[in-house]
Amino acid sequence: MEGYVADTQASEDRFLKFLNEKENFNEFMRKSTELIYCIDFKPPVSIESPVEKVVSDIFLTAYFSFANDAYGRVVGFPPSEIIGKRVTNYSREEDNTEVMKKFVK
Repeated sequence: MEGYVADTQASEDRFLKFLNEKENFNEFMRKSTELIYCIDFKPPVSIESPVEKVVSDIFLTAYFSFANDAYGRVVGFPPSEIIGKRVTNYSREEDNTEVMKKFVK
């Protein structure tokens, strides 16, 4: 039974270390001076369509799932107001088209 308790403690220690590392990473992402944001989009987006159509479809359905403080300063809103909102509320399609094309190809 002692081994079981020791194993449980080791597992708990690893889990707490993981949570601490995750929180440190999240804090780093939030406080970075680099513009960092993540978007999600609603499928379906056909990858067999022309690249311009794929990019347009992604842009029109995309919403922010993460934005750091630096990105919030650039768009003029705190991240808490950006997350969950549509990308089209904060940027223009033509501003993102070239960047998105690199990821679609």
